[in-house]
Amino acid sequence: MQEFDKIGEDLFNKIRGRFPSITIGNEAGEVINEPSQARFFDF
Repeated sequence: MQEFDKIGEDLFNKIRGRFPSITIGNEAGEVINEPSQARFFDF
């Protein structure tokens, strides 16, 4: 899971510059605030 954490964080950092109102969620579909745990991105 360590690789997924790094990918989630890197992807969030790249996307938020273009989409400031991005919502992220974990693997259970819950909205979260921790980019390293992000598994879905809604923008």
